[in-house]
Amino acid sequence: LTFVGCGGGVDSGNGGGMESAAPAADPEPVSGGTPRVFFVTPQDGADISSDFDLELEFGAENYEISPIPEEFESPRPDVGHYHLGVNTGCLAAGEVIPQGEGWVHFGDGSNTFTLQVEAGAYQLTVQIGDDEHRTQDGLCESIDVDIADGI
Repeated sequence: LTFVGCGGGVDSGNGGGMESAAPAADPEPVSGGTPRVFFVTPQDGADISSDFDLELEFGAENYEISPIPEEFESPRPDVGHYHLGVNTGCLAAGEVIPQGEGWVHFGDGSNTFTLQVEAGAYQLTVQIGDDEHRTQDGLCESIDVDIADGI
């Protein structure tokens, strides 16, 4: 699988190719409900034309999204950042999200990304990790999209 992205993510697996965008605005306040993460776009089951780049936007409720601090002694509780998995599925809670291997890290706190993908079926996963990229219980969602020629 080959994919090219721009804006928002940092692929630390190969040292280049994907650049960080400006961090997201101030984190949304936590309202005390059950935390969740989700795709704003695209929608699950979407059929998308291969003539256009795939625009992705992530969202979270009741969980603070923030850039990773330059220096820290331990992960901040109830604070994290997004990770995008392509054909990976959700990882178990407490696992470190790998660098590369189908994952893009958004340690800058951003929530948008653009992928250039070939026609085919893809499973996209958004998963929140803490400052050490450890997955958080229940903060993962996967969707399926089809990229097709001639749509």
